[in-house]
Amino acid sequence: MNRMLGLTVAATLTIGAAVAQADDFRGFYLGVNIGATKLDIDKNAYDAALSDALTQSGLTVLSATSSSGENDASFGAFAGYRILPYLAVEAEWLTLGTGKYEARGDVTDGTTTDTLRFDAETDSKGVAASALGIWPISRSWDVYARLGMIFATTTLTAHARTSTLSFADNVSEDTQDMLYGVGASYRYSGTWSVRLDYQHFDGLGDSRTTGETNVDRIAASWMYTFR
Repeated sequence: MNRMLGLTVAATLTIGAAVAQADDFRGFYLGVNIGATKLDIDKNAYDAALSDALTQSGLTVLSATSSSGENDASFGAFAGYRILPYLAVEAEWLTLGTGKYEARGDVTDGTTTDTLRFDAETDSKGVAASALGIWPISRSWDVYARLGMIFATTTLTAHARTSTLSFADNVSEDTQDMLYGVGASYRYSGTWSVRLDYQHFDGLGDSRTTGETNVDRIAASWMYTFR
């Protein structure tokens, strides 16, 4: 009888501790992050589009070189609510960096030869909404998977110039695109945590105007949970 009573008390205390721990995981939180992005700039597609535009203008390319820059910095701020120990919802404003394309070459109209310089930049920023499926490894460590949408504005800016002419233009598109990722967080105090995120953004922009760009992002975050 005494043994059974002792086991019952121990089980009750264990369940109570687990419930209290689960409650500790829940709550509203805010955070900021800084990271690095890699933009999938299709240099061959830019080369082909520029070549087609020059041909339609009656120009012939005599020689040319081109390059692309795909890496940039990224910043964000987010707010979320952990509904359950295993589930949270989150909204984030973030920048995804700038991808660059440059081309230099000699062109001719059959009579005159000149040097053409062409530069294009594409950048995206917006608000993301996502759900996090969380696995609490311990009271300090979590790992999670993320799935959501980003409501992004993507802007393409282009500048072409020769020795006598200069032309600049830009176009922006608002799109809704998928995002997904994984991450891990470490709680080093009752309210403060750090975490490391990997996120992938699929097909930002419009293929007919700005072009579509896939973006990979790695970011370190600092997060405060309200108790």
